[in-house]
Amino acid sequence: MKNDVVDSRCGLHCTGCAYKETHGCGGCIETEGHPFHGECPVAVCCQEKGFVHCGQCPDLPCALLTQYTCDPVHGDTPPGERIRVCRRWAAQLAPLSAGFSGINIYTEDPEASFEFYRSLGFPVLKEGSGDWFGAALRLGEGADAPVVWIWRNKTSLESKNHLVFHCGDIDRTYERLKARGCAIEPPQTQFYGGREMTLTDPDGNVLLFLS
Repeated sequence: MKNDVVDSRCGLHCTGCAYKETHGCGGCIETEGHPFHGECPVAVCCQEKGFVHCGQCPDLPCALLTQYTCDPVHGDTPPGERIRVCRRWAAQLAPLSAGFSGINIYTEDPEASFEFYRSLGFPVLKEGSGDWFGAALRLGEGADAPVVWIWRNKTSLESKNHLVFHCGDIDRTYERLKARGCAIEPPQTQFYGGREMTLTDPDGNVLLFLS
């Protein structure tokens, strides 16, 4: 799914409207709230508040927009559709609520990788052992510096290294990624109690989101 083009203030798509050609209408954004039928109160209200579209307004859905979307003659089919579009637009533009934490490295020889990163002088947070190894080193100074976690390669999913992101609200992050058109499955609870979801970039690199 590609991102929607923001082509109106209220969420009612102007693109493809028959009146654009027959009435020479450029839509409410181009005409600054004065499309072919005259001044639009919704568009004017949005502009006066300094918003590009109603989805950016904290009062969404307000009484005025609700009245327009539910109008029995000129409203939406189904009612409320333009409100849903505005919310989708808002999600597309919202910053991603996930912070980069570090990298999961999966390798058949984790001991060698660990010695390599330690030889570079990165502080050791955990020196792993056993089947999973699980070593961790901080890639820089300060408690907020990203971490490299080193694991023994166990499954096909771990054939690629993971960029790791921690989310304050993983469900909200999921909804925002979906709104941006990302092909991502909902977060799943893992054996350790946390929740995870993954996203693969065009080159096959895995982005791992954790709650």
